[in-house]
Amino acid sequence: MPSAVLSIQGIGKVYPSRRGDVEALGDVSLAVAAGEFVSLLGPSGCGKSTLLHMVAGVLAPSVGRIAVGGGAVTGPRRDIGMVFQAPLLLPWRTILSNVLFPVEVQRGRAADHAKRAMDLLATVGLEGFAHHLPRELSGGMRQRAAICRALIHDPTILLMDEPFGALDALTRDEMNLELLRVWGEFRKTVLFVTHSIREAVFLSDRVLVFSRRPGTIVKELAVGLPRPRSLEIEETPEFNRLCAELRAALRGSPPGPAALWGGARA
Repeated sequence: MPSAVLSIQGIGKVYPSRRGDVEALGDVSLAVAAGEFVSLLGPSGCGKSTLLHMVAGVLAPSVGRIAVGGGAVTGPRRDIGMVFQAPLLLPWRTILSNVLFPVEVQRGRAADHAKRAMDLLATVGLEGFAHHLPRELSGGMRQRAAICRALIHDPTILLMDEPFGALDALTRDEMNLELLRVWGEFRKTVLFVTHSIREAVFLSDRVLVFSRRPGTIVKELAVGLPRPRSLEIEETPEFNRLCAELRAALRGSPPGPAALWGGARA
């Protein structure tokens, strides 16, 4: 088993409020191996996005420790990239300029990263749109550009917070396939938040199910489906069995087969 590149130990998050403190997350621990694709699945408000923001270093945990490569996460890091549900592209900048924007924020020279930016755009099929504005692209194309922006610094970990949740079903299928293709090429460690059971099974090596607030991990499911994957795999009995097991966990049903349970892998 590869060593963990991301380690989360006893994380909790409480939001102070005049009406009473709100506990968003309680005692979450997990480890993610290098190159692993892990999805977080759970009801709205269970703290999945909060966890991603803490891993990204933009939100501090109330208790516990997060480490990347053995070093504690105490603030934003260049080795962590993030993709949100909305592409959040600056409308007055070209697609190439948007991809290079993190370089400028960190006071680097855009010219030094222009070739990598163009290579990334070519990887996702946007090389012919580098000088277009975001409004000239479809929703799926804009999200491809957002993924390129998150990869511009060649991060170790890619955090994705429902990146395809706002897309129509057909475009979402296309983006899932595109993401797996890009992941297969770069083999980044991915932590992916979704509300879709089928999306989680289709993409992941492991799926972690969160309880309602305060969120904690109530089930860990290993997805042993072969790779590379195509949409046809969704019609197989094993795919549907895995979906049913996750659906039962979300509904609070008794645990499934013992072999699929256990603590986070180290």
